[in-house]
Amino acid sequence: MTKVEVDRISRIENIKKEKPNKKSQSKEEEVQKESLPAKGNDEPVRVEISLKSKDLEQQPTQESEDLKLQLAKKEQTKTEENLKVVERRRKDLATRFDNEQSNEAANIKKKQYLQEVATNTENNIAEKENQEKKIKEIVKDTKQEYLGKEGDRLTLNIRYINTRFIPTLNCYAHDAITDTNHLINFLNKAELGKAGISHTIQGRVKKQAVNYQTKTAETQLNYVKVLDKILVWQ
Repeated sequence: MTKVEVDRISRIENIKKEKPNKKSQSKEEEVQKESLPAKGNDEPVRVEISLKSKDLEQQPTQESEDLKLQLAKKEQTKTEENLKVVERRRKDLATRFDNEQSNEAANIKKKQYLQEVATNTENNIAEKENQEKKIKEIVKDTKQEYLGKEGDRLTLNIRYINTRFIPTLNCYAHDAITDTNHLINFLNKAELGKAGISHTIQGRVKKQAVNYQTKTAETQLNYVKVLDKILVWQ
């Protein structure tokens, strides 16, 4: 080989050795450029960006605040509804208790009323039976005769043995015996007398029939009016 060829080969090898050094040098320069501070700033850009992200994480956003308010309102509404339910149940229980108390009082009054009615009914029945016995004792010795004829006007001295009100007829029925020991009966809107009272009356003979209770001849009168009150039976 000539000297020229040897120089040429050595030059080529040197060039090959220099090329990788340039690449590594360019990489180092890029790293240095990235680490250099930006113009007008004292800190690297990389550090500034990381600080901003931390500040954003620490400061709550407006959306999170609205969400918290909505949740708080929902909780308050739920609490108010629960309180309303409790109050409604309390009122229902109070109303039910009052109704039970009123029903119990009404039942007690009803029982008392029924008991009084039963007692009065028994007393009335007993009194009626006693009255019927007395009437039978009184009229058993009356004459089995009628007074006058139908249509006759009579003036009589009487003594009442029984007076009772008849609701269906809205009048009083009077049973009496005369001073001649005859049984008579008449109806009147007014109560003209009670058992034991004596009157002088005037009336017209309406009907003559046998009394269904005493089985005694009885003269029924109508258009009866009191002429005089006899205090002593004559």
